Amino acid sequence: MKKNILFISIAIFVLLVLTESLTGMPAFARKHKMSCNVCHNPFPRLKAYGEEFAGNGFRLADKDVPRYYVDTGDE
Repeated sequence: MKKNILFISIAIFVLLVLTESLTGMPAFARKHKMSCNVCHNPFPRLKAYGEEFAGNGFRLADKDVPRYYVDTGDE
């Protein structure tokens, strides 16, 4: 019985550790149409470009991000 509890505890711990890296959401990569590897190497550490991007308030100085809107027909 103790072996089963130990095995289940270890399995839960391993699953939690492995799934922690899967919780990232690449919102900035989608918004700016770039790979996550442009700023991160390896995740969650930032490269110099990622540090600069975060320091600029998550804005790219050389790119204007298109705004997404829905045309409702109203002026």
